[in-house]
Amino acid sequence: MARWPALEIELVLTNDVSNLLRRDADIAVRLTPPQQEALVARKVAPMRVGLFAAPSLAKRLEGLDFPTLAATGLMIGQDRSETLADGLRQHGLVPPQRTVFRSDDDLAQLAAIRAGIGFGICQVVIGESAGLVRLLPDVTPAVGAWVVMHEDQSRLARTRTVFDALVADLT
Repeated sequence: MARWPALEIELVLTNDVSNLLRRDADIAVRLTPPQQEALVARKVAPMRVGLFAAPSLAKRLEGLDFPTLAATGLMIGQDRSETLADGLRQHGLVPPQRTVFRSDDDLAQLAAIRAGIGFGICQVVIGESAGLVRLLPDVTPAVGAWVVMHEDQSRLARTRTVFDALVADLT
């Protein structure tokens, strides 16, 4: 804001992929590579994720491998989206048959983890800063990330400036 005091930001927090062709958003940060034509995308630094639990629950789960953790039924999962299950499979992990809590919202999942409802996946920097305990520290998948905008937006100085700043800060 110091560099661009007239800049207005509307932040839409969702795990849904916004349709940039329909102008659902000017710029998106995505954890999946863009599939639509007419988009400008820059891959940025991948995010490290891990399994985390509240300290009280972590004591009960300490030393368990992933299949045993998954069998407890205490994993925090997603409701309608399959991205978490797909991500586990991509890293050779079988998603649990039962989850204790489901939400497609990352903040709701983090709140459930912090409350000790179950264990779940979150970014390593967020889990560590929230005082959560890392389960299976050797399991640290990196999730790709892209900053994306419609090619027409790249011609607008205000949008291009924010896009470039996001790319620089996330690289």
